[in-house]
Formats: sequence, C-alpha cells, structure tokens
Amino acid sequence: MGGTSRRILCVIAPERFRDEELAEPKRALEAAGHRVTVASTRPGHATGMLGARVAVDAVVAQGRLLAAICLAPPVLARAGVLAGKRATAYPAQSAIIELKRGGATYVVEPVVRDGTIVTASGPEAAAAFGAALATLLES
Repeated sequence: MGGTSRRILCVIAPERFRDEELAEPKRALEAAGHRVTVASTRPGHATGMLGARVAVDAVVAQGRLLAAICLAPPVLARAGVLAGKRATAYPAQSAIIELKRGGATYVVEPVVRDGTIVTASGPEAAAAFGAALATLLES
C-alpha cells in the first residue's frame, strides 16, 4: 500500500445501479488500502441491475471527496453538492437535466474531477473512475 489509508464514501442510486460501477471502483480502492462506505438517498439496502444487494448509509456531507458514476451524479445534484461544479453522468437526457437543475455544468467526458468531487459517465468508465479515485487519494 503506497499512501495513507482513507475513508471513502461512494454514492449510488437506491435501485437499479450498475453493479460493476460500484464493484470495480470499490475493489480498486479497497485493494489500495482504503475503507469504502456506500451511501444513497435512503438508508437500508440498494439493489443493483444485476442483482447486487448493498447496505447503505444516509446521504453525503459536503467538504469530503465525493464520487458518483452513471446515474448517481444526479443524486449529488439533488443533494445540492454539484452547484457550480463541472460534472458528468450517463448521457441520458433526464440525467443531464438533473445535473443542470442542481446547478452543475454538464461535461461530455468519461471522468470529471472538480475539486473534491469526481463523477463518471457509466459502465465503460468504471475502471478509469476507480483508477482516478485511487490516484487522487495518493496525492
């Protein structure tokens, strides 16, 4: 393990999140020695599209490293943490509208970092998202 172990909070949709979009980054972060906690818009359990069932805590607090992928960035937008930030999400019109409604500037890139917030576009960006988070935590 190269750097200091950190606590990471990953935000996912409460239902139908893409299993690998949580599993791959979580695996990379845990392999790097970090402790990952999963959050969503409600406590209890979240269920993935491919059947994963994940225990979740309550929603996020500002001022920490936040990460969201695919359709989860709109959750951050609804929570008010993307106002004035650059962000990406799965390119569905509804996701883009939610980002903008939350005050974010939508960026068409696989992974976007704005300060302590990292967002990614979807399944194809899952590995790069995990690698970007691990790299950011080592800096």
